[in-house]
Amino acid sequence: MDATDRIIHQIYEAAAAPEGWPDAAVALSDLVKGGTVHMMLAAQDGSAAYVNLFSGDPDFAPIYLNDFSPMDFRVPRVMARPLGAFTDERAYVSPEEAKVSPIHQDLLPRFEVHRIGGANISLPGCIGFFGISTRRAEEDFDPGQTALLAALSRHVLRAFAITRSRHEISLGRDLAMGALERLNTALFLMRGARVIDANAEARRLLGQGFFLLHNDQLAVANRGERARLERFIACAVRGETGGPMLLRDPDTAGRYVLRAERHEPQFPGGHQAPARHLIVTVSELNRAQSPDEAEVIAFCGLFGVSRAESLAVAAVLGDVSLSDHAAARGIRPGTAQQQLKSAMAKMEIHSQKTLHQMFERYRVFGA
Repeated sequence: MDATDRIIHQIYEAAAAPEGWPDAAVALSDLVKGGTVHMMLAAQDGSAAYVNLFSGDPDFAPIYLNDFSPMDFRVPRVMARPLGAFTDERAYVSPEEAKVSPIHQDLLPRFEVHRIGGANISLPGCIGFFGISTRRAEEDFDPGQTALLAALSRHVLRAFAITRSRHEISLGRDLAMGALERLNTALFLMRGARVIDANAEARRLLGQGFFLLHNDQLAVANRGERARLERFIACAVRGETGGPMLLRDPDTAGRYVLRAERHEPQFPGGHQAPARHLIVTVSELNRAQSPDEAEVIAFCGLFGVSRAESLAVAAVLGDVSLSDHAAARGIRPGTAQQQLKSAMAKMEIHSQKTLHQMFERYRVFGA
């Protein structure tokens, strides 16, 4: 029983760290004195492979896929069987079929794959299989080995579900954080009420001391505002997002607008991630959003604006008067005015309001 428990533990460890699947497969085979093991979980449209291993000769998989998979009549029969139910292949492949099957007469003997037992380990949108062969052609798995393999198949099924879920959670995180990392807004990515990632602006906000993480949950230092934040997040987790909320820091007079949005990305194969994410954004109303000079120069460079003209644009975007900008630069106010006019002409805009709008869109999507 101790050996069985160790294998089960290995299977679930592999679900969390897929590089552990080969060792788990070998240990499982040794436990039942079996031969090669085949484990596979892939999207039905071929867009993703979550698990794909064959514990024997590495040439088996490409040869099977290229030369034999189109003629493999066993696939629909396996997929029609109950999930996780371990079955000897001879239950759905007759001796007559095996005698004329290139798979059984050529492929399997070439790679010393003998009597096969296996289970349908499919998930929604995916095809999955767990199979194991005997070590010798004349051998069979005895009733005790078969019962053990039947029990382990159900654990493999659960582990495959965990493997795919972890893959999709990771992909969801990458989709959410990769697209939004550049925002000049604090962003917290949550699964349920637990924060699983935060962008650079959110980490800066946490460093100020009003917002904090308590047991991986977003909180604030002020007790009264903390209760309001807890209710806001609880409603969002239940899907009852009722618009933005304002929080106040009485110590600094800081004001923060929070918004919550469900994030349910589509993944290969057209299915959604089983884990739903919550994105909470925090905008600090009191913070001056003066643009970085290099950022403005890069923005203006898209339109062929010179560096001197870009600095005039930076002054406007930073709410610095052109006269103050001219004094700081040691140029005449008229020169600064002309530089701004020239820059706006190159951008084909006619108002400072439009300039602000274009730059803010650039900061969100183009930086």
